Amino acid sequence: MAGLQAKRWRCVDTSKVAASVAALGTTAASKRLVVLVATGCFNPPHAMHAAMFEAACEALPQQAGLEVVGGYVCPCDDNYVKCKLGTEYMPLEARLTMCELCFADSRVLKDLVTVSTCEAKGMFYEEAVQHIQDKITRTFAGLNIKVMYLCGSDHLKSTVLQVMRPHGTVIVERPTVSMPPWCARASWIVWVNSDRIQDVSSTSIRTYLSGLKDPACEQAASTLLLQNGLPGRVVDYLCANKHLIDDRTHPFHIPNRT
Repeated sequence: MAGLQAKRWRCVDTSKVAASVAALGTTAASKRLVVLVATGCFNPPHAMHAAMFEAACEALPQQAGLEVVGGYVCPCDDNYVKCKLGTEYMPLEARLTMCELCFADSRVLKDLVTVSTCEAKGMFYEEAVQHIQDKITRTFAGLNIKVMYLCGSDHLKSTVLQVMRPHGTVIVERPTVSMPPWCARASWIVWVNSDRIQDVSSTSIRTYLSGLKDPACEQAASTLLLQNGLPGRVVDYLCANKHLIDDRTHPFHIPNRT
């Protein structure tokens, strides 16, 4: 946990929320404001993680009358990621850094989304969301700021949705999972359908990472990673930190084009 002591990694930094609220001026008090929280391994973070926030920021004012004034990305703690991914696991400090790089590439999100260490400190996702809500409520007393969970539609079979019911959930549709009828009847769910979303996953991206460790394959691997949704700044970071990459689970190969 030594990396958590670095001064830039804070549990709940509210400075970006404060800037968004200030930009609204006197209208802030009359608006329904929302802060979005996304959790996960982020091993590594990719373009769809950013696209989910962008789609929600664009859709929520029209669909639900909600103004997004902030967002938090909360990578899971190391023990969880090690158990889930085995040798493909990347340590917390690297995942925090990559999340920051991923969202810095977005003009919309660089001043809106903050990397949080809530889950990294051992909180479960529902505890992280409640912790952020408590901090926002204390910091912005008098304003109606609701903290909601943000996820992709691939979470539909997860217990996350029921646990997050008291907070509300924004679900961004992924190409492979469309909205079931029951979601339309759930008042605590806002379903967002956006053409921003591509079928990108950390799992598919990890199949190409090992190529970065081989000088003969590095350029080809970098191209494939960019084509498959890994932001350029994250690719550069991994190229400079090849020790983070596991080359045993997925030996690099260039996929056949049919």
